[in-house]
Amino acid sequence: MAKDMCSPPAWVEIDLKKLDYNFSVLKNLPSARNKKIVAVVKADAYGHGALEISRRALANGAYGLGVARAGEGADLRNQGIECPIYILGDVDQQEADTALEYGLTPSISSLEGARLINSRAKTSGKKIGCHINVDTGMNRLGINYACLAPALKEFQKLHCLKIEGMFTHFACASDQTSSLNRKQMHRFGQAALEAKQILGPMALVHCANSAAHVGNLPLEANMVRLGIAMYGLNPFNGPCSVKLLPLLSLKAKAVLVKKVAKGETISYCGRYRVEKESRIATFAVGYADGYTRLLSNQARIIIGGDYAPVAGNITMDMFMADVTHIQGVSAGDVATLIGEVNGKSVTAGQLAEIIGTINYEVVCMIRARLPKIFIK
Repeated sequence: MAKDMCSPPAWVEIDLKKLDYNFSVLKNLPSARNKKIVAVVKADAYGHGALEISRRALANGAYGLGVARAGEGADLRNQGIECPIYILGDVDQQEADTALEYGLTPSISSLEGARLINSRAKTSGKKIGCHINVDTGMNRLGINYACLAPALKEFQKLHCLKIEGMFTHFACASDQTSSLNRKQMHRFGQAALEAKQILGPMALVHCANSAAHVGNLPLEANMVRLGIAMYGLNPFNGPCSVKLLPLLSLKAKAVLVKKVAKGETISYCGRYRVEKESRIATFAVGYADGYTRLLSNQARIIIGGDYAPVAGNITMDMFMADVTHIQGVSAGDVATLIGEVNGKSVTAGQLAEIIGTINYEVVCMIRARLPKIFIK
């Protein structure tokens, strides 16, 4: 069995060629016609590496980038990214100052927030472009759609703000049968009409996330925000209508393979007992790397051409797998914890189902101490 002696003990592989494929599929859907695309790269591009993903998405035709916090946008500016960068989260005084310094576009979720941004812009001697976040049913951030008109009239008095766009966020686009989708579309349509009447036409109107985009919700907008689907992960609770290719694989080398006598237990608290003399492989990945302890005794990996079960509790820096049934596994052999090998796969969605969460969280949990290897 071939050894990989040059790679680190564990690492993340990001296949940027698969991003090229996903982007091509997504930008050629009917719902993308005549629309600009914002690539959402918040949270280190969902754990995929914000700088490399940003560069590749822009090379594939993305118009701009979406981040959650001003610091994320500043980091990209410091590394040479010059496109429009939209802050999709809330903005306090420090965030507003960072947005002004780095030429980022903040969102407005309240009249108080608008006044704060206007004040900071006035102090800096600049005007700043902003997008209005309209709450149509998510009830997280944004100005309630029913109270929008009075707020818009107040915005007209804030002369250091340039209202360049408006958006909303769907709460249930991942469930294509949800009645909330149509309700939010109707509410946002009303809000867009009010905004046009009070402020004039908006340059950019956007509400579609990955699920709304792939699900082809009938939306009056000229920009879409692509996140999870761009990374090749299913944005729906059920089947996805388009084929997407996951970019991310999580790999680790066996650092030790040892025989364990019949009746012995594995890892903390002895929750895995071997029924016969067994071969147990140890890997230098643990919950401190985002390979959560909740996968203990439930997940499986791919090694030596077969699946092997995680054996015992996952520890902070290591976990073990039972490779008794796989011939020839030894130290240095590479296992796939997330990814596909010769027709066998362990997906983020499968791991999410085990621990009762969503695929977003599985990839976002992967920690920065695992080096990223980009396949270009």
